[in-house]
Amino acid sequence: MLMAFLQRVVNGGGRILREYGLGRGALDLLIEWRGARHALELKLRRRTDSDVKAGSQLLRYLDSLGLTEGWLVMFDLRKTVRWEDKIYQRDLVVSSKKIHIIGC
Repeated sequence: MLMAFLQRVVNGGGRILREYGLGRGALDLLIEWRGARHALELKLRRRTDSDVKAGSQLLRYLDSLGLTEGWLVMFDLRKTVRWEDKIYQRDLVVSSKKIHIIGC
């Protein structure tokens, strides 16, 4: 659903590259729109520490792309967490790079 929504956003003015290969890994989505590039990493959250590992992975991708910010979207599958606690947005700055974390 997220990719379908994003495709409508960039339709006619950009493109979405899925599983954009970067060295050994693959970034989930690289969006090119209006002359800018936006890196998105999508994760299914099953454990408490999933966001730390995913953030490190995204930082490596940002370094490879020469970008200073990216997006980490965490789909929370944990049954012990209330729905109200799964929805959040926060920014994290690591090594002068900004990661926008979206919980859903």
